[in-house]
Amino acid sequence: MLTETKFKVAIIDDEPDILDYLSRILTESGHFEVLSFDSAKKAHQALSTTQVDAVLSDLSMPEMDGLTLFASLKRIYPDLPVVFVTGYPGEEHIIKALQLGACDFIEKPFDPDIIVEVMIASAKIGKLRHQINSYLSSGKGEANREQLYKHLQTIQDILVLRAFNHKHP
Repeated sequence: MLTETKFKVAIIDDEPDILDYLSRILTESGHFEVLSFDSAKKAHQALSTTQVDAVLSDLSMPEMDGLTLFASLKRIYPDLPVVFVTGYPGEEHIIKALQLGACDFIEKPFDPDIIVEVMIASAKIGKLRHQINSYLSSGKGEANREQLYKHLQTIQDILVLRAFNHKHP
């Protein structure tokens, strides 16, 4: 019997109840190994040395907000997929997050099934990006770099569209 490898994801939220709820949703889905952080500063410190497949972060947090954390993590892991959750939706935040390269944006309150679907899609993208970059850095795929990235973009588009369709039936 084959066992599925779990995706390693980080969740960051300063509200303990929401952090516990999101951690429980993802852990109980059986698809994820979850690292939980109650502040962006703690997450930044840990994720500076620990790679994850995707991040699920609150947008508004004290000390360091989700966008600042995201920009900082992108310098370390340029291909890291990040999904934001927020109770304060606003076009300005959505545009800025998407400009930085966020995978998705989910408003609170949220449907647990949507969180799982979106995080599976995001983690698949992250894992695939990491595998392609490892392959390319080994020197084996250099001749096919452009083709690999085109395939990655196609797969990413399909996964994001699938998650979007699940969110907006």
